[in-house]
Amino acid sequence: MRTAASPDPAWRRNALGLAALAGLAVCMAALIRPVGEFPLNDDWSYARFVQSWLETGRPQFTGWTSVPLIAQGLWGALFCLPFGFSFAALRLSTAVAGLLGTWGLYFLARSVGHDRATALAAAIVLAVNPLWVNLSQTFMTDVPFTAACLWALAGFVRAFSDSRPRWLWLGFAASLAAALTRHPGIVLPLAFWFAAGVGPRDRVRSRAGWLAAGVALALVGFCAFGASRLGLRPFWIGQGRELLAGLGTWGGWTRMLERAGEILVYLGLFGLPFELYRLAGESRRQAGLRLAGVVPAAALAAAGLERLGIRLPLAGNVLCAAGLGPVRLLDVSTLGLPNGFSIPAGWWTLATGLGVAGALLGACRWFGSAGQAESRPLALRRTRWLIGWCAALWAIPMLAAGYLDRYLLILLPLCLLDFAPSGPRAEGRRSRMLLGAAGICALAMAAFSAAATHDYFSWNRARWAALNEWVLRRQIAPERIDGGFEFNAWRRYDPAHPADRKPVAGRSWWWVADDEFAIALGPVPGYAERARYPFARRLGTSPGSIQMLQRKESEP
Repeated sequence: MRTAASPDPAWRRNALGLAALAGLAVCMAALIRPVGEFPLNDDWSYARFVQSWLETGRPQFTGWTSVPLIAQGLWGALFCLPFGFSFAALRLSTAVAGLLGTWGLYFLARSVGHDRATALAAAIVLAVNPLWVNLSQTFMTDVPFTAACLWALAGFVRAFSDSRPRWLWLGFAASLAAALTRHPGIVLPLAFWFAAGVGPRDRVRSRAGWLAAGVALALVGFCAFGASRLGLRPFWIGQGRELLAGLGTWGGWTRMLERAGEILVYLGLFGLPFELYRLAGESRRQAGLRLAGVVPAAALAAAGLERLGIRLPLAGNVLCAAGLGPVRLLDVSTLGLPNGFSIPAGWWTLATGLGVAGALLGACRWFGSAGQAESRPLALRRTRWLIGWCAALWAIPMLAAGYLDRYLLILLPLCLLDFAPSGPRAEGRRSRMLLGAAGICALAMAAFSAAATHDYFSWNRARWAALNEWVLRRQIAPERIDGGFEFNAWRRYDPAHPADRKPVAGRSWWWVADDEFAIALGPVPGYAERARYPFARRLGTSPGSIQMLQRKESEP
């Protein structure tokens, strides 16, 4: 009989895995050094929501925000309570949510049937993913949303086999948090309801409909209130039109197929370490056959894509030619000048080939376990339908209406689950080589994620140091500066003046009134350099620099 003084050994083994994930998160943060009081990407809009909540007691959306946000806003506000509003506190809230997300994937994988080692491997692959690492150090919604979804799925999966109500409550609470962060969270209770319909009617099936209705009612109610009272943009109108337009034409279906191929390459690259890990558990004959088919097919596909000029990155936002993080400056984004650092095309070609290989290995693994589904217990069959419905309902809008690469974060953990016996059991040289290859891939991904995110923060610190000097010390009005998207959005966004976003030839669209001064990564025709601010860089062979430029006709 176990007592409080004699903890369950299984709990201790899980605790070791969770501690390893926490240690990995701390190490990645130490390598990145995510310090600096400035917004990144689109999180200026979400930060304004929290700031207005803390300062006035009433949260207020900007016209840029198109997601419910209330759950993440509350989460971020809690971290701001001790010392007041700051970007450091908001980033810490997302980093903690990211750690909880990797723990959620670990428990989800355990609930599906993976052993501890395989569940830990899946969680590590997510923890070192470039998109996950970069977005975990911002106040973007993608990581908290994915974390909430993973805990909701873990609760729902456990509810299929455990009648205790706490698992349903966990699924309900986490899916509500997900839906009130990003509207696709409504997929969770709907998928649970659909999956509970498999097999005979029971208590889980009778409760699933009420749960789905409760989350849907909360989401619709808050969105209606937010649109009428808090300034929430009615995102469902525009996105609904885009979805219908994508499904209603032949060209739309063709583009859907193209996007499906792009998404598979991304997911294949991100999941490659896990696919190699799983392949190490196959018999020598089966692993050899898969490699013999996948390697030449991936090489041919990559060569064909290269001839067509198609290589990663294929979608916009986080993963970009410079590494990680969007570079929204006058020279690079508006004028398309080849300033700054870019990863050589050969590396992107290699990454594309590895993505094709990972996608093929994943397809083989999934189809290999598909035939075993109907012979499994009811709980496992329902789990398979739950994961399948979630993947389909999240992927279809991306295929029809378009996507940004960061939207794929929610699909990656689902690709790391399957319903075959887990864990490497085969022995021999080939198995050890595959495990070594999986480790090398994961280590390379972690190194790239840390280095590229470090560089993202490094050049942004230099940019904001330049802007603070010219605005605060030299008294240059923000209206006279094109400081890049984040600066002008944070300092000059005004929903009452949408005309600022109308394109003007040679001028950035992000609320620039006068671009007499501009921040850039290199020289710009018609501008003279006034000051230079160096920054350290880990990708590339030399340091970089931010330049403060002034129009030549404006020089004294």
